[in-house]
Amino acid sequence: LQGKILLAHLLWVTVLIVFASLCLALTSPCALPGAAIKPDVTELRPPAPSCSPDGWICSLGNCYYFSEDEGNWKSAQNYCSSHAASLAVYTSLEALNTTKHHKGPANHWVGLLREPGQPWRWVDGTAFNHLFEVSGAGLCAYLDGSVVKSAACNTERKWVCSKPDGQAEGTQREAKC
Repeated sequence: LQGKILLAHLLWVTVLIVFASLCLALTSPCALPGAAIKPDVTELRPPAPSCSPDGWICSLGNCYYFSEDEGNWKSAQNYCSSHAASLAVYTSLEALNTTKHHKGPANHWVGLLREPGQPWRWVDGTAFNHLFEVSGAGLCAYLDGSVVKSAACNTERKWVCSKPDGQAEGTQREAKC
């Protein structure tokens, strides 16, 4: 009798394992209501258009490139332009904070500048909306740690380029270009 009970128990465990495996494999609602495994629909979306060669970080609808080289503000902007980008332009604090997170310890030029005695403007020509403070008396802006400062435009620094990614806003990924 004990042998039959053991055999029945093993058979029951085997049936449960097979049933659970089928549930997982078919991703159908098998166990509790609402406990079904749902497919990852992000894999079903068409891939976002690539933003640029390797080394670009894509976040919040833009791609950012953090240079390893150093140059003055104008040469940095020329580099960005040669890659269909500009020195970084920020339309939100969230975008700025994302960039600060990725930039590392070095200072990086951004696309904010002014003429002597004039207000700050972005390199794309839009007026600076004072989302953050820019300290210093220089004419070109750069990221320094967690703040934005200004300096003479001929100072050698690393830089951050930016350009639209064409990806849904609010996401972050490494560029897969």
